[in-house]
Amino acid sequence: MTVKVPEAARGLDPEAILVEVGKVGRPHGLDGRVRVHQFNPQSEIWHEGRTLRARLPGKPVFLLEIIELKHMNVGTVVRFAGFDDRTSATALTHAILSVAQSDLPEPQADEFYLHEIVGAEVLDAATQARVGVVSGILETNIELIEVRLDAGGTALLPVVSEAIESLGRIKGQVVVRDIEDWRSE
Repeated sequence: MTVKVPEAARGLDPEAILVEVGKVGRPHGLDGRVRVHQFNPQSEIWHEGRTLRARLPGKPVFLLEIIELKHMNVGTVVRFAGFDDRTSATALTHAILSVAQSDLPEPQADEFYLHEIVGAEVLDAATQARVGVVSGILETNIELIEVRLDAGGTALLPVVSEAIESLGRIKGQVVVRDIEDWRSE
């Protein structure tokens, strides 16, 4: 049996900068609820009535409206409008959820969103020499900054003080400690 996903979202701004905010996991129960891994569970965007953009491999972007959101012992469980049973909810498994950057709350003066440092210059804390550029942010159980190294290769740095001395969108620089310790093979 083929499970259909909603039609592509019409009227979406194709120029909007999208920020990934979560990923749909497997169904939870029989009534269409799914587990959702929220990249920032404290964010104000997670509430009933919120419409998210969803993307599945090989499918056009479509919209999902949160009609129920509960924090349970298994994690966050969400029901989206139009998904009323386990079979239909299965079609959402692995969907990446995003919002337009303009939909995010404005950060405080001393705060920023991690995705804003993509493209920032990476400097070595000891020498202040450039060692690379931030090429991406990876969401795992912790955030990882992916650095494309000027000398070739990449490094994955956890966003912790042992690896990163400072980062900021204003200066457009990330200062890292012991970059060779974080090099990916």
